[in-house]
Amino acid sequence: IVHTKGYMYDSLIYRFKDYQARAFQSEVIDYKYKHNTSELEARERVRNQHNRDLMRFIDILNEVMGDHD
Repeated sequence: IVHTKGYMYDSLIYRFKDYQARAFQSEVIDYKYKHNTSELEARERVRNQHNRDLMRFIDILNEVMGDHD
C-alpha cells in the first residue's frame, strides 16, 4: 500500500506541475496586461504564485495520503 501511495503521490505532483508549466505563459500574459507590468515582473509574480500553489498542494496531499514512499 505504501508503494502504491508513493506512485499516486508522484503522479499527482507530476500532473500538477505539468499543468502549471502549460498554463505559465498564458498566466504571464494575463498578469502583464491586468497589472500593467513588465514581462520580467509578470514572470516572477506568476512563478511565485505557482511555487506557493505547488507547496500548498503538496501539504494538502501529504495530509490526505499519510505515509507514502
